Amino acid sequence: MLSAGFVLTPMPARAITMVILGVAVGLAAGIGGYTFIYARGASYLTEDPCRVDRHGTQGAAVPSP
Repeated sequence: MLSAGFVLTPMPARAITMVILGVAVGLAAGIGGYTFIYARGASYLTEDPCRVDRHGTQGAAVPSP
């Protein structure tokens, strides 16, 4: 129950815009960071060209020629 002196004032449009923008940036950074870690994106930034392929082919069947 609200007291007699409590009045709800509407948020300014700029504040609402900033909250929505903050949530959107946070979601994009979170999803992008999760994807980068899950896909081992740091492997693509190293100088070793075989490091990227080495992880994905462990235990995979190699077709015979």
